Amino acid sequence: MRNPKLDTFLQFYYKGFDGKKAWSNRPPFYNGHPNAINLEESTNNLIDSLDVFIDLNIKYTLVLGTLLGIYRDGDLIKHDTDTDIAVWLDNEESMIQATLNLESKGFLLTRFTEKIITFLRGENGDYIDFYLYKDEGAGSGLLTAFEEYGTLEKSDFSEALIEWKGHRFSCVENPEEYFNKIYGTGWREPVINLHADINNDSCTFEQIKERYNG
Repeated sequence: MRNPKLDTFLQFYYKGFDGKKAWSNRPPFYNGHPNAINLEESTNNLIDSLDVFIDLNIKYTLVLGTLLGIYRDGDLIKHDTDTDIAVWLDNEESMIQATLNLESKGFLLTRFTEKIITFLRGENGDYIDFYLYKDEGAGSGLLTAFEEYGTLEKSDFSEALIEWKGHRFSCVENPEEYFNKIYGTGWREPVINLHADINNDSCTFEQIKERYNG
């Protein structure tokens, strides 16, 4: 299901949108997160973007490798290629305003689909992905974006906090259970290029290392 209000705004505001690029006549174009992040730039990007969400009372939670690094290492993962925030998309008007506020802070939109919006900012061109989680309906209490990342509970967007760099940010309610599900039980040991996938839950740690490190 598309996001009619958000899509209409973005298609009008960023003329030239073709589904993958936010515009057709000037950079930056989304090119798949090819580079490792600059830790300072991505730290500033994450803090500044979350300030926007907090000011607008948008429900969000840190997820994927961003949460893993902060929880396990106390910082972003230096070989990661982006930063990740899940957004509970229950108010499209607030997300529209967030887009404008992010742009005012120097963020540039490079991609949007019904499941994800991507911005970049900084000399290194660091990306930040906002995953658009939506209610599965029927009173399930579950939210989904991409199937390979599994579902999140509504409580994952409101009840737990993690402290980092002098700030307190929302995070999933049970991080270790979440990591077990998408990274496997060996998540405490860093594995370069390990991608989140609920199928990792059924693999041994040796199988995961072989799959991702060859």
